[in-house]
Amino acid sequence: MGKHTKQPVSLRLSQEEMDLLDAMGARHGGKSAAIIAGLKLLSGQNAISVEEAIARLAIEHGLDPPKRKKK
Repeated sequence: MGKHTKQPVSLRLSQEEMDLLDAMGARHGGKSAAIIAGLKLLSGQNAISVEEAIARLAIEHGLDPPKRKKK
């Protein structure tokens, strides 16, 4: 059997915060996944480049994404 590597964490939340955690848990596949997604976003791990953001916006609006410049 593999070694259990996860650490238990405990915190207190207001009802408003708990409602938010429940909603984000439903969106992300669980409360732990929602917390991790938020931590990654805050730490910049989910960040995308400006070029990728522009390309995504172009595609969303039915436009061709800009061509990448060769370095």
